[in-house]
Amino acid sequence: MTINLAGESIQDFIETLSFGEYIRLIRESDKITQRELAKRIGCKPQYINAIENGREKSSIEFANRIADALGYSVAPFAEILLQEQLKSLDPLLQIQITSRAHL
Repeated sequence: MTINLAGESIQDFIETLSFGEYIRLIRESDKITQRELAKRIGCKPQYINAIENGREKSSIEFANRIADALGYSVAPFAEILLQEQLKSLDPLLQIQITSRAHL
């Protein structure tokens, strides 16, 4: 995936990504193969490929497993996934998820 921000902020860029594109971006930046990610979360590499290419839908539970396997907070994964799902219902709906520090 080639990234050209052309004046966009990173947040603006991330908001344009689908859930699958976000997973691919993070996975590739961490130099992890689809096969390795699939092994870490206990699924088939074909499923990771289908998610990344938008041929399969995902769940919050799966987003959490991916975030955990990659060592990231679930917040951006969940936000992108939920935004994508909301847009399919109504393009005007939007959410923002913030992660709270441990109390």
